[in-house]
Amino acid sequence: MQISLTQLQDHLLADRERLANDLVAHLREVKPALFLCYPLPYLHWVACDSLLVSEPFRLDDVYALRTFFRLRFEIAPGFYKEPRIAAVLRDASLAGIQRFERLAQPEFSDAWLAAQQFDGPIEWRSRYWGMPT
Repeated sequence: MQISLTQLQDHLLADRERLANDLVAHLREVKPALFLCYPLPYLHWVACDSLLVSEPFRLDDVYALRTFFRLRFEIAPGFYKEPRIAAVLRDASLAGIQRFERLAQPEFSDAWLAAQQFDGPIEWRSRYWGMPT
């Protein structure tokens, strides 16, 4: 029996806990040093939080969700708050991964630089401890 990529994605997307575990496993592959700095339960919480904050964008595939999660570490935890980036992420006429392909175009380089302002402890800790931002 062979499982298709679509079946695997559907299986992960249907099970939030499994999807969060997949995000953490992906992070371990691309950013292994983070696992020396942060405890696994915290990184799992960040994966769950990333799923929560990505909900308004209705990302429809595992690769898009992995990208969203990874960018919270690579750019800034609140990168999605930058208005030009948020507009593309909300564009439901594009599949999830196509939105990130669009955002990778040169005309968004200034938006990515601006998104770095949504970095810092408040972006993580206020959500982790339930503090208002």
